[in-house]
Amino acid sequence: MDEGPVISKLLQTTQASGKVKADLTPYVDRLVAGLQRAGQDRLAPTSGARILSALSPRETEILTLIAKGLSNKEIARSLDIGPETVKSYLKSVFIKLGVERRAQAVSRAQTLGLVTTQ
Repeated sequence: MDEGPVISKLLQTTQASGKVKADLTPYVDRLVAGLQRAGQDRLAPTSGARILSALSPRETEILTLIAKGLSNKEIARSLDIGPETVKSYLKSVFIKLGVERRAQAVSRAQTLGLVTTQ
């Protein structure tokens, strides 16, 4: 579900094909319904360039540090800001990327080409 529209389209196609094993049908139905409820199709950004321009330089920097696996405290120390400030930036990044968790933010940023991990 972290992939939003990409997986939503795949699941909907799979669901419509009728070729899902009977024991998996309820699971696929729940996933499709969950994606629709979460509105991830609506919230997902359409282009990396558009999101990159929406992110401030500091938000981009924090997103890059998250992708490197740093904790909020480590990011705060690295940037000489408070941990609460990091949390504030993260909330903004999550909203702009249409995600709810750090891993989702990194995944979305990688998909959009905003960050790379090793």
